[in-house]
Amino acid sequence: MASATIGTVLYENSGRSTGATGVYSGTIIPGFEPENAFDWRDFSSFLVAAASTTDLDLTFGTAQTIDTWSVFTQQYDAVGGAAIILKYESAPSVFTTIDTVSIPAGSAALTLRKVTPFTVAVGRKLRYEFMTNADSFYVRQLVTGERLEFPIGQHGGITPPNLQQGVVVSNTIAVNGSLIGRDKRRFERACKIDLDYLDPAWVRTYWEPFVTHAIRYPFMYAWNLVDYPAEVVLAASRDIPAPENMGKRGKMRVSMPLHAITTVS
Repeated sequence: MASATIGTVLYENSGRSTGATGVYSGTIIPGFEPENAFDWRDFSSFLVAAASTTDLDLTFGTAQTIDTWSVFTQQYDAVGGAAIILKYESAPSVFTTIDTVSIPAGSAALTLRKVTPFTVAVGRKLRYEFMTNADSFYVRQLVTGERLEFPIGQHGGITPPNLQQGVVVSNTIAVNGSLIGRDKRRFERACKIDLDYLDPAWVRTYWEPFVTHAIRYPFMYAWNLVDYPAEVVLAASRDIPAPENMGKRGKMRVSMPLHAITTVS
């Protein structure tokens, strides 16, 4: 029995929004630069150097508090053994390991992970350490920042975005009534954020900045990290209705239909 569905969004992207400077220790392939991993484009990617351990260091001009990261990669070979390790410079030239994500062989990987909150001080580095086998892998999105966790659950009307979705079937009938063919069209994978009984202060403080991002860019969305932690998608808004007053003890309602750009299951 699934718990009340508390959705989680990661749109804060410390690699992109802060104007951080980045230095990669490996060979950069033209067209697959490290910046492609932070640009929120679903068609670009960063190619990690093969058969090596390389680092991508980001240096921030302002202190950054981080409690979540999301990794979207593609590994084409069947060898395995690749990984991304998240570290930060806790003291000058001293790096503390925060978390490790293993890259599965021969498939895409899309995950969202909560970590113990930590702060990267001004002038210190956030480090992504890439471990590769004989082959390289592609990083489609690498997002690190503070998550937006909804204050209330969605108890019904949820369409998990990783599941197969509706199909429209059209039958072609001959003049004599015989069935001569069937045309099948599957709907795009979709889901919806639909929250009721929200405090107006939460809507103004947290929902509105998220909407400002979602108007232009995609984001990482996990519909239920407790029961289905693997069901994470790179999502984009389909439309954004305005928040509504519910007329019940001053509460508000928000919603956002989503298109699941990428799922991996």
